[in-house]
Amino acid sequence: MKKMKVVNTLTSGLEKLQYSEKTANEKACIKVALQLLNYCAVGSPNEPTMPPILTGYLRGSGSVFVNNKFISATPKVNGKGEPLRSFSPLFSKGHTVISIIYNTPYAARWHESYGWTPGGKTPSIAKQNNPNITRNVGNKWVTKHLNADSKDLMYLYQVTMNKEFFKG
Repeated sequence: MKKMKVVNTLTSGLEKLQYSEKTANEKACIKVALQLLNYCAVGSPNEPTMPPILTGYLRGSGSVFVNNKFISATPKVNGKGEPLRSFSPLFSKGHTVISIIYNTPYAARWHESYGWTPGGKTPSIAKQNNPNITRNVGNKWVTKHLNADSKDLMYLYQVTMNKEFFKG
């Protein structure tokens, strides 16, 4: 009688599937992260709010990370700030985390509070001379873009996952 050899092909197929899913997820998250950074820096069709541009330090200091991997920074054309190039998120393994960071000491204090007014509560001379400088600037712009653009960003994630996961 011949001995039958049993080979479990399900496990190797599952490992390939998990690797493909992880790779596709990383690529999709990178695309979404870059799009969100772009929306935050220059506005989007759904939400025109962006960081103040009078000096450009805040807008030029934006960077994006997927987990702890630096992906990109706002182009110098968008401002003069110095983006952060390394970051260690405080999240557990197994989760993909997109981090948008503006590397200025005053960003959260001035622009992420509800009390901040573009051009100041008493309008600055620059705003008095040119009221349009604060037309599309404002506080809470990252939050506003997450709320206004979340459907578009999730659609971008879906399209990228489908393209990457089911290619070939």
